Amino acid sequence: MKESQQATDLELDIQAIFEHTYDVIFVADAKGNTIRVSNASQKIWGYTPEQLIGRNVYDLEGEGVFRPSVVRLVIEKEEKVTSMQVTSTGRRLIIIGVPIFDDHHAMVRIVNIARDITEVSNLQNELSEAKQLMNDYKYELQLARRNQGIEQWIVARSKSMKAVLNLTKRASLSHSPVLISGESGTGKSVLSSYIHEIRTSTKDHIHVFPCYRLSVSELRYVVQKRQEASSSETILLENIDHATAEEQEEILHLLDEIRHQSKHSNHHAPSIISTTKMDLRALVLEGTFNEQLYQRVSIIHISVPPLRDRKEDIPPLIQQFLVQFNEQYADTKRIGPKMIQELMHHSWPGNVEELENAIEKFVVLTEEDVIDTNQLSMVFSMETNEEPVYVKKLTTLKEALESMEKQLLHMAKLEYPSTVQMAQALGIHQSNVSRKRVKYNL
Repeated sequence: MKESQQATDLELDIQAIFEHTYDVIFVADAKGNTIRVSNASQKIWGYTPEQLIGRNVYDLEGEGVFRPSVVRLVIEKEEKVTSMQVTSTGRRLIIIGVPIFDDHHAMVRIVNIARDITEVSNLQNELSEAKQLMNDYKYELQLARRNQGIEQWIVARSKSMKAVLNLTKRASLSHSPVLISGESGTGKSVLSSYIHEIRTSTKDHIHVFPCYRLSVSELRYVVQKRQEASSSETILLENIDHATAEEQEEILHLLDEIRHQSKHSNHHAPSIISTTKMDLRALVLEGTFNEQLYQRVSIIHISVPPLRDRKEDIPPLIQQFLVQFNEQYADTKRIGPKMIQELMHHSWPGNVEELENAIEKFVVLTEEDVIDTNQLSMVFSMETNEEPVYVKKLTTLKEALESMEKQLLHMAKLEYPSTVQMAQALGIHQSNVSRKRVKYNL
């Protein structure tokens, strides 16, 4: 009598659980036939227990009531199974299926407990979307701020520099290799830094490798370390035209490896930016620069014009540097309009960098509040005294020209490693450079 009462009480407890639990409790036999289901099935699956009891899980799965059938998975694997399930009503469930064995190790029942996690999944999706939206807004804000920054510090009043600025902005939004060419002092490093900051969205330093003293092993080490890092960074190959033929081959192989790994792995490939003072295409035609390497590094080519070809930019550059150095030296110097006109007529062989140095000298050395044409000599007389080519004494014109020619060749030899580059800098043919080097024993 006591055992009968205990059995009755147990059945009442089980019945209460099946009627009031928020989870779906699903019991099937070893063939997948449904024996018992909790009332939550109507909310979760859209079917009452009466509509499911007696049905086989293979048929229910085929009809799309739920997918996959965890009972089926337990029968097939004969072990406990945990799985995600999507119902015909669009609910997402996490289900634990447990096999029940008799004393002879034969499977007799499968008990599933399914918990509805739809709301949790929705919240996670909404959170992910919100995070993505915040990241998008953050990036757009960074982009707007940096665009403002580059337009403040890269003066682009001239048509040619406006084109350079627009191309630089477009290049910074891609990950393609960029080649920046231009004479010394034209601002190649500023453009490189801007592209780096926009592409990486980090405060990490750009990794600069001067190619006139390139360590390929160090370059390879840095590239490998950056590929293992969680963020993309930038490799700047500075003056790539100075790389030897052997170094060009090694750089090419390294770039090929980067491209291959970026296609076949989840690692972040470093961004590649190269700079040059020479016309790389001309060097390729002369046979002194690797054509494949040229094609790799110049997917996007930004050519920065010299300052003498964009004189419209000189007045705003003067004002920019004047503000900069007045702040630096706690001064209030001004530049007169005639002085600006004189500075616009200067050829500026050192480009923007030379102009910047000149304005700093004016601010530091001028005693008056206004910098005018009277102060020109304090800057350009110093430069004149440093002229690299000069005649020491009265001599014949032929001897003077030969002396000047020898000095120019010597300067070009110190600056450039190949006769092709020397010829391009001097404006003569490479064969003439070779003959004159023999003539002057250089």
